Amino acid sequence: ETEEKGATEDNGDGNDDGEDENESEEPSNQENEGDHAETKLSKNQQKKQARRLLFEQMKQARKQAKKDRKRAMHEAKAEGSTQEVRKRPRVSSDQEASGKEQPSCRIGGRGSRNRESFDQLRKDGQRVVIDLSFDDLMTEKEVRSLVTQLAHSYGTNRASGKPLDLYLTSVDKRTAEGLKKISGFDNWRCHVETRHFSEVFPKNEVVYLTSESSNTMNELQKDKVYCIGGIVDHNRLKGLTKQKADENGWDTAKLPLDGNIDLGESRKVLTVNHVCSILLKYHETGNWKESLKQAMPERKLK
Repeated sequence: ETEEKGATEDNGDGNDDGEDENESEEPSNQENEGDHAETKLSKNQQKKQARRLLFEQMKQARKQAKKDRKRAMHEAKAEGSTQEVRKRPRVSSDQEASGKEQPSCRIGGRGSRNRESFDQLRKDGQRVVIDLSFDDLMTEKEVRSLVTQLAHSYGTNRASGKPLDLYLTSVDKRTAEGLKKISGFDNWRCHVETRHFSEVFPKNEVVYLTSESSNTMNELQKDKVYCIGGIVDHNRLKGLTKQKADENGWDTAKLPLDGNIDLGESRKVLTVNHVCSILLKYHETGNWKESLKQAMPERKLK
C-alpha cells in the first residue's frame, strides 16, 4: 500500500552515521571511494544488497519484539497474571516482504485482518514525519546509510502494538531509488509522499526536532506533527535543520536527553532510526527515561 504520503531530524539533525547492533549505518569518512565503487554494482549485486538490507531490518525487528515480549511477561508476572500476555509468532523476511502476513506486530488475526488492525492503530498514533528533502546535499554513501535507517525505523514501528502514524515526505531522487530496492517497500504500512511536508501539514502543526532548539520536549502533543530531518552529514551540515525551521517559521524542539540519560562524552547526535525509536517508545510508555534507555545503543552510554 502506498498511501498519501507524508516525514527527519533527531535530537541532532538525524546525523550520526555510526554502526551498532540496532543500526546498519556505514562508516563515515571514505565517501569518494565508496561512491565510486557503488556506481559499478551490477543489477544482481544491487539485488543482493537489497536482500541483505531487508534481512537486517527484519532481524532487528524480531530482536526488538522479543525484548518487548520478555518485558511484558515480566511485568505481567509481577502483577500476578500472565494470561493476557501472548507470545507473538516469529517473523520471516518473506512474509514481511510480501506484505501478506506480517506477524512481527501481531495484534490478533491473520493476513488482511492483521494489516487492517495495524492500520487502525497507526491512524490513532502520534504523527511523525521524516523529511527527506536533503537528498541533493548528501553523498551516495550517506544516502545508502539513510535508506538503511529508514528501513530500521519502519521495521521497529511495524513491530509495535502502539505504532506511530509515520510519514515519509519528499521521497524522490536517490532516496526513492534506494527505498525501491528494498523488497516489499511498496507494501510498507506508512504514508509515502513525494511532496514536501509543508504541503501536507499546516505550519502551526509542525514541530521540527533539532538539537539546536532552545525548547525541550516535555510530552508528545496529539495535535502536532513531529518532524525528523533525514540527514546523514557527519557534522558537515550541522545546524541546517534549525536554520531551515527558523526561515520557514516552524516551531522547534529537542529531545529531553539532559537529566534522563547520561551520554558521557558521546556526541548528542542521533541517527534517524534512534530518534524514531525514542519517539515510538515514549508513545508506548509515556516515560522519557525508560524510552531513551531502551532506544539508545550501549556505545553512546557512559
